[in-house]
Amino acid sequence: AAYQQLLAAGWSRATLRTHLEAFLAFPARFVGDAWLGGLARQLAPMEDQLPARDLPEWPALAPYDLGPARRLPVAVYGAVLPGAQAGLGLPNGAVLATRQAVIPRALGRDLGCRITLTVFSDRAPPNEVRDCLSRQTRFGDDFFEETVEVPLFDDPAWATQPLAGLLPLARRRFGSSGTGNHFVDFGFFEPLEVLGTLRPGRRYQALLTHSGSRGLGLELARHFHRLARRQNPGLPRALRDWAWLSQDSPDYEPFWQAVRVCLTYSEASHRWLHERIAQTLGLTAILGLSCPHNFASLEDYRGQRAVVHRKGAIRLGPGELGLMAGSMTAPTYLVRGRDDPKLLFSAAHGAGRLIGRSTARRAYRGRAVAASLGRVRVLQSAPDEWPAVYHDVETVVTAHGPVLDRVGRFWPRVVRMCAPGFAAED
Repeated sequence: AAYQQLLAAGWSRATLRTHLEAFLAFPARFVGDAWLGGLARQLAPMEDQLPARDLPEWPALAPYDLGPARRLPVAVYGAVLPGAQAGLGLPNGAVLATRQAVIPRALGRDLGCRITLTVFSDRAPPNEVRDCLSRQTRFGDDFFEETVEVPLFDDPAWATQPLAGLLPLARRRFGSSGTGNHFVDFGFFEPLEVLGTLRPGRRYQALLTHSGSRGLGLELARHFHRLARRQNPGLPRALRDWAWLSQDSPDYEPFWQAVRVCLTYSEASHRWLHERIAQTLGLTAILGLSCPHNFASLEDYRGQRAVVHRKGAIRLGPGELGLMAGSMTAPTYLVRGRDDPKLLFSAAHGAGRLIGRSTARRAYRGRAVAASLGRVRVLQSAPDEWPAVYHDVETVVTAHGPVLDRVGRFWPRVVRMCAPGFAAED
């Protein structure tokens, strides 16, 4: 009955499936839910059968908790970041540190997904910018026809499993941007302080892109999650999405190799696209930054090595620069990290969704949407990506508190995203 009620309320079947899977894994999170609260109160005590662990308090800056993760024998610390969204295992917009183990599902469906910014010294006419983005970007099932030769395809890792069978897919989709919340935006960048040769008070044309490893990361994430489940057959149902690969597992090092390849692939794909657009428009780059937000890395935590998982989160160490994206009409902030470890030197990669895709498709259309775009020219997008479906990025950035400073912002003026009719891969 609840399933039919949620469908009638506007939930898509894909979103509903993810929601129900999260409910079955962590019923205690849903005891106050209008639709599932009754059943959650019956199932929630099952989680109490898992052994509790004495761990420091974990900050939660969004209405999600990492309760199940606190019971993992490998977990040492975690945090939920502002603007987080529900997801399988780790929420999208969270960070988790483990010891001597990695959790494949804690990195999301798109390993290596990132946002990349390039700032230019000169300017291109608006009509040329619009024409360039229409001709030189690819979304959905549209890919570049030419064969791109870049050093990453010569990496010996492609000859090993499970990467060997994925090379044709990686080659075909290289440089394309995919679906969902992925975008190619052109606009202007405002430095809020001196940044190299950039000066406050001036506006510089800039390019901002968001996309990932284009199906490569999804296949690898599924592969290693299956292996982790097999290697932890006794896990309670509430922890199955948190299955891990121990340091002594034969699949531990291959997993790290897969993460490295996905990060290299997405970075090279963004760089190639930025260079292609800059060359087409005759622009010269003077500042560039690329920030992944679905990845793991080995870092120090309280004097010991830990695996830090970031899902929808960027690394933001002391003095390190990062990008936090807004909607298609809101700014994307360039931020700098402070020496404050409470969020594991991390920040949300963007504003985060407020409204599900099915509801957004019904609610946002026509003149009201066009009026909300203001000076932004949208070349292509879907109704479920209109600005109102996202949190206010100003609020999200501010909610991080003293862990970061704003040092610049990008304002979109020309936006291209995936057309309607494609499943979201973000």
